[in-house]
Amino acid sequence: MNSVASIFKFGYQCVFSVVLFLTILTGCGGSSSDSADPSTTDEITDDPSITDEIAITNDGGSFTLSSKAIKNTLGVPLSSTCDAAGDSSLFQFSWSNVPEGTESYALIFYTIINPDDGVDFSNDLSYKSYYVVYDIDGDISELAAGATGGGTVATNGKGLNAYDPPCSAGSAENTYVVALYALSAESGSSLGLSAASDILDLTTAIENSTLESSSLTLTRIRYNPSENDDHVPTSVPSDCITKSAAFDAYSEFVSVSCDSDSITVTSNYSTPYLSQLDDDKLNVGISTWIGRATVPEEVSWDIPLQPTYLSSVSNNIIIHDPIGFTVDGVPILHYAMEATANEVADPSEAYSARDTLTTGQIDQCGGHGANGEAYHYHYAPVCMLDTHDLSQPVAYMFDGIPLYFGTGGGAPIEGDSDVNYGGGRYTDLDYRPAAVRAGTASLDACNAYDVHGDGSEYVYYTTKERPYTIGCFRGEADQINSPQQPPPNWDTDHLVTDGVTFGQDVMLTDYDTMTYGGQELFFIEITPLATNTNITSGKVALMMWRQLTEGESDYSSSDNGSFLHCRALN
Repeated sequence: MNSVASIFKFGYQCVFSVVLFLTILTGCGGSSSDSADPSTTDEITDDPSITDEIAITNDGGSFTLSSKAIKNTLGVPLSSTCDAAGDSSLFQFSWSNVPEGTESYALIFYTIINPDDGVDFSNDLSYKSYYVVYDIDGDISELAAGATGGGTVATNGKGLNAYDPPCSAGSAENTYVVALYALSAESGSSLGLSAASDILDLTTAIENSTLESSSLTLTRIRYNPSENDDHVPTSVPSDCITKSAAFDAYSEFVSVSCDSDSITVTSNYSTPYLSQLDDDKLNVGISTWIGRATVPEEVSWDIPLQPTYLSSVSNNIIIHDPIGFTVDGVPILHYAMEATANEVADPSEAYSARDTLTTGQIDQCGGHGANGEAYHYHYAPVCMLDTHDLSQPVAYMFDGIPLYFGTGGGAPIEGDSDVNYGGGRYTDLDYRPAAVRAGTASLDACNAYDVHGDGSEYVYYTTKERPYTIGCFRGEADQINSPQQPPPNWDTDHLVTDGVTFGQDVMLTDYDTMTYGGQELFFIEITPLATNTNITSGKVALMMWRQLTEGESDYSSSDNGSFLHCRALN
């Protein structure tokens, strides 16, 4: 094993290790005496900094249904609705504590028209059925998105043997249920069902063979920008109650307080609120890597409650410094990399050679961990979209003006990156105001939209094209003093030092946690590109790290400006 040590400042203690494996699947060039194979004794686990997998147990029983796609807010993922890019499907889920004697499973997915009245499958007015599957293999414990587990797809509410994605006509909140039944009936004809059977036929047929059932009750509000502007703000939030509303769904990650003039938002982690799906993993997709890892840190920001709008577009963004933060507490920076200290962005210039997106420097979620800001975005925060209320801002800029999702995700419009941002789930979405989509109004060089057409209020929208988030402030902003304390700041230029060099011509292909050497560690998987000469072709390297705890050797608490040592693992 080769290890590295690094030093950084501002309040975080950790240990780092770079492990160079010689195996085909997890290997990097080196001598066999330095190799280690974690596959026989160590385990990759889900990242605890990402949303815990949601699990619901039915009626006090032990049979448990869970999903990596569902966050704590219990929202139906957008990718399972009619607004998804391409063909949508029911989200992934798995189950545990299967009752003894289970021979097969049945699955239903439906909406309850009036949740207060419950559901009656004999009354078509009380529900709508989207998916009905029976004879699912009794030996499996997980269904990938869209999978049937060998089962038969019965008839949904439209009379089709297929998945019918929810597609609410209005913008009211709807309640949805996915239920899984563990059955003593063997797969085959024992239930007397056929592809022509519907949800009532199935629930009636399985009454006597149901051992246990488990369900997830979810909600979603659908906005349909092709039909109306229900999601478009008619004014800018400018008091504590209306400005705080965007943060309510993320209270586990951020806290909010106000005084008469400003709102203070504290991020508990400064890392995004994500599902556990592979498409939402941080770091994955970076192909121009500067050797840094994502480290959580508490950070606070102050922004004005009432924006003070500027009369015109101007050059007023310092490229290197944060320009705002997402409603789940992650900093946002300008899309370009600075060329000189304190460089000010010109919104009329396309920084194509320094664009973090087109040069492969950001991950599939639109950000990276880099110089001094822990994880931060340079692009629309696409990985939070699956369950975000799209009538609410995705971020606030330091001028107090909200940033809404307009467009973003999918493959870059230009450049060599082949990353499908957001897993391609949001490629077709366009939540810009109807007038902008129709070409009768436009976003200015700041990506700002004139809400009333008279310059009295502005909001921002994300775009697939530069500047992606904002190109300049349309209100008075204080980039330097809005953060209440400095974010974590690495002292070295690169985390990976001391003779261990991966080279920048790599692709980061995984990020998660694992148990290695009896310790729980974060890791990044590093796959060499064709031009890389530092990692043996066909093999990969892992960089692993963890946070030190009080009482361990080299642990220290710190005030701003002091240095903390990250020692190598032995």
